[in-house]
Amino acid sequence: MAAKTINLIVISLLVNVIHLDAQDNIRCDMSDRYGSCDAGFCCVRDQFLASYVYCKRIPTNTHHCMTVVSESECACASNLTCVPNINLPTFTSVYGKCQGNSSTDIPETTTTAAFHKSMKPHV
Repeated sequence: MAAKTINLIVISLLVNVIHLDAQDNIRCDMSDRYGSCDAGFCCVRDQFLASYVYCKRIPTNTHHCMTVVSESECACASNLTCVPNINLPTFTSVYGKCQGNSSTDIPETTTTAAFHKSMKPHV
């Protein structure tokens, strides 16, 4: 009985956490990604069901982000840059974390995007 109660509590907490990052009931307009959602959210396209668009929380300091423009993710909040998780001379990750612009070792997002555009697919 106690295990079932604990499982129910854990499931309800997980559902509440998921809803903090997305506003599933709010449909938005992809042509106005930052104006058609509440403050702190942007309009994104679902990764698996392209016809489904919804408002998603804009990532803040240390939250996960993408270093290239994506319809399925919001850009980092103002005054933050998406810093790649891996940044080597031969490979730069498209995934990263939002960090403040004050650091001198943060590469520009456009550099990362340009790097990925210049890469040729392996055949």
